[in-house]
Amino acid sequence: MAEMRIKTMKTLKRVLVLGLCLALLAGAALAEEMVNIGTDGYDCLYYKCSLPDGRMIFAGCQAKAGHYNDNHKARLVCVNPDGTVSWEYVDPEGICGMFCDTVVTEDGRICTIYEDSPEQETQAMSLKFFTLDGKPDGAAVPLDFDWVFHYALTPAGLFTDAFNYDKNRSEYIEFTAWNGKTLFRKNGGFPISYQMFGSGIIAEEDGLVLSGKEAPNDGSAAKIMKIDYQGNIVWENTLPLEMDMGSADLYGCKRTRDGGFVAWLTETAGSNYENARQAVVRFSADGRLVSKTDYNDEEEKAGKPIPSEMMTACGDKYVCQKDMIWEESSIDRTMVYGWYDAEGNELGTTEVQIRQADFPQFAKGREVEASHNELVAAGDTVWLPIFFWEECDSFEKTQASYEAYIIRVPMP
Repeated sequence: MAEMRIKTMKTLKRVLVLGLCLALLAGAALAEEMVNIGTDGYDCLYYKCSLPDGRMIFAGCQAKAGHYNDNHKARLVCVNPDGTVSWEYVDPEGICGMFCDTVVTEDGRICTIYEDSPEQETQAMSLKFFTLDGKPDGAAVPLDFDWVFHYALTPAGLFTDAFNYDKNRSEYIEFTAWNGKTLFRKNGGFPISYQMFGSGIIAEEDGLVLSGKEAPNDGSAAKIMKIDYQGNIVWENTLPLEMDMGSADLYGCKRTRDGGFVAWLTETAGSNYENARQAVVRFSADGRLVSKTDYNDEEEKAGKPIPSEMMTACGDKYVCQKDMIWEESSIDRTMVYGWYDAEGNELGTTEVQIRQADFPQFAKGREVEASHNELVAAGDTVWLPIFFWEECDSFEKTQASYEAYIIRVPMP
């Protein structure tokens, strides 16, 4: 197992009340905590799921410097809610292994999809199982797809949207339980283009909730629907478009404590994103629209940030990234987060500040980049998973500089 380098840096940030905040702001930015969950070489880790006790599972791969393409190993990392590492597992098999989609199954195991992709070409896929303490549990189950548009692991089984190279050359959707039984196979798919990343598929005891937009993609309205494990549509709700030639989508759909759902609704007309209409929408457990809180007032838009699809639930609150303020260097930035109650009312805003001076491992004078696209709640704490890397004079050196961190997002 590669030696893990875990560094926890607590940096006190100046306390300020943002001029961008709404009148409900009460509180200020707290000290930010940054935790390095990477190794000494290339690190590629993404948050995948949480265990029943709140621990977070990150999946991906690691590689020593100079071996990004020809020798990286699949890696799982389990992180406690306080940011300390609980355990890690590095798979010894494969040439270029990676752990992908990961879930906690109904029988209390961790299941992850393993891919071996030498030179960026997938040659083998399988399901691998682990105990909640990171020990391998049973033999791997090989997967064989002609062509996969999308797959998703759920507590009940494997959801697959694939293409079949038979005489019909048709798309099909299939759901297979963990006991190996195929519960349904439907040719042609469903009338929804669900979000392939984030929370486009939510598993429930009696079916799957899909959120996104109507299919086809162009000129379509936002939609949420539920199917049972036999492939039947239980309910569906399509939100009417409000803009001429508009197209809408639901992002970051989350389950609420009352069994319903909350999501960001974004509607645009063509490629004009500056005039996008955005709202927080809440649905009942059976898909009925319960409330819609708009963020379209032009006076507020002029001086205040607009919510984005980066959202997660934390207890009875919801938090999303509202704005990104770029500063002098490529890495220096201030990220503004809005906090909301269950009705979509803003409770306040907080910020996370990133400065290149906080990362002495990167060479001075080089461009340092960062990438982040989600928020993760662990108990009463919200974490921001983020990658950092520096632009070097070769591809391999750039890959070797990748660092995987999580940063605590302060509450208002």
